[in-house]
Amino acid sequence: MGNTDVIANITQEKAAIIEQIKILLERLAKLDSIQNLDNIRMLSGSEGQDAPKMPIMLTIKECAKEIEGLREYTLRQLVAQNKVKYFRTGSGGRSKVLVNKDSVIEYFMSVTGDHLTSK
Repeated sequence: MGNTDVIANITQEKAAIIEQIKILLERLAKLDSIQNLDNIRMLSGSEGQDAPKMPIMLTIKECAKEIEGLREYTLRQLVAQNKVKYFRTGSGGRSKVLVNKDSVIEYFMSVTGDHLTSK
């Protein structure tokens, strides 16, 4: 076997491996798109009543604009007192606080018994 035969053999093996990788990647892409579709169905509730609902997380400013009559100061106080669900998007003094809109509405409904209107 000469040098050119060895090189040709290696080239054919490379081509075969590349083809197998392409096939595997195509399969993975199909599986991934199927899984994403299933996740979308689950989150949108189309798979049944027990599917979890995605929470609506808003900044304090956005939430105050969304809920009529609610001030940013009040929301900050509720967060400081752990009366609503929230999380910080970083560490330190410049991190943003995201509040769960439904949690805020539920809090006021439990305190006042009234329904809040959201824009």
